[in-house]
Amino acid sequence: ALDAFSRAAEPARGKDLVYLSAGVSFEAFEASLLLAGEAGVAFSGFMCGRALWSDAIPVFGQSGEASLRAWLGDTGAARLRRLIQALG
Repeated sequence: ALDAFSRAAEPARGKDLVYLSAGVSFEAFEASLLLAGEAGVAFSGFMCGRALWSDAIPVFGQSGEASLRAWLGDTGAARLRRLIQALG
């Protein structure tokens, strides 16, 4: 897997490289960022949406806006901090 990450990033060498979550789960996206770092891929950052907040949809549906905002402020913010840490 490390070799695959390294080979996939090779065409971007010398350019800013940003990883896109592409709607995968938070856990899968975090693992991908960690693998890229372990493979020595120099990347500038990440872009994500659903990987960060999709688990909050049922919270909103079951408990409403206040619960959604609480989830985003707690779990969502913690996830964002974890992804930032994964940058190295």
